[in-house]
Amino acid sequence: MKFSVIVPVYNVQKYLKRCLDSVLNQTYKNYEIILIDDGSTDCSGDICDQYEKKYNDVKVIHQENQGLSAARNCGLEAAKGEWIVFVDSDDWIEQDMLRTISEYMKETDADLYGFNTRKVDENNMEAGRLLFSVENNTMYFFNEEEKFDFFFYKLMQYKIGWEVCFKVYKKSIIEEKNLRFVSTEKIFAEDYLFTFQYMLYVDKIAFLCNIFYNYFQRNDSLLHSTVKRSILPKLYWLGKIGYRTICREHMKYFRKNYQKLYFMLLNHHIQFSLRELEEDVLKDNLEKMAQYQLHRKWMKKIEKEKESYQKYMENRTWL
Repeated sequence: MKFSVIVPVYNVQKYLKRCLDSVLNQTYKNYEIILIDDGSTDCSGDICDQYEKKYNDVKVIHQENQGLSAARNCGLEAAKGEWIVFVDSDDWIEQDMLRTISEYMKETDADLYGFNTRKVDENNMEAGRLLFSVENNTMYFFNEEEKFDFFFYKLMQYKIGWEVCFKVYKKSIIEEKNLRFVSTEKIFAEDYLFTFQYMLYVDKIAFLCNIFYNYFQRNDSLLHSTVKRSILPKLYWLGKIGYRTICREHMKYFRKNYQKLYFMLLNHHIQFSLRELEEDVLKDNLEKMAQYQLHRKWMKKIEKEKESYQKYMENRTWL
């Protein structure tokens, strides 16, 4: 089995068939589809069962509602493919996605494959594009410092995207390192954390310039309904989990300079996710975060190294 396509499903009866048909209509056929019905209260679970009865490559797992992270983890446990593809149930993929990626894998052996994305609004009109690569290219990491630069200039500044649906992951790395999604009750941006942890273990990343993924922008999506007042504390815990991973893997350069990554994480979300948050609420949240020892330590290092940090920002360029 080449690919396992994992689709978490929760109350998406309006969009689900479009998603599933886009996977089943692939021009490449060596794959399985794993549908995790996360306690849907509409007809989504029934639609999943209908597809399982009709298609041999579709497997359905029903579970009580536990959230997106738990649904994806359930899919990872069941997956038998060499490569993992995540597709959200209100999105859809292009017909030649798996075939093109499979052919590219024969030419370029990498640990992670990424591609471009099209945003689509509720009128099914294109609402923008996330272009992470304008041509097919491959990036190598020969030492920890090079990988850190990639994290700082590419990952942390959203130049390759954080969403797991925009990438293809090697199952063997996920299993060897026991990587799983963390509940959004504990952290914000669970996709970012999974991608962050996974990328710590890769030496070669390939990006295709094709637009393979259609990212549906729903007004009632998780992103739009998130209580923004709780994002900053959850970002701290996200940062702490990432730091623990680095310490466990004895990545000395990452550990020494982790405050730069943490600062960029906070700064990005303050600029984009929290730009509409009231200033006094933002200030109050930042003050409350001072109770966390690691937050104080990292921000103190940023302040202490302010001049060298600014020089780092200005003079270092990822090639």
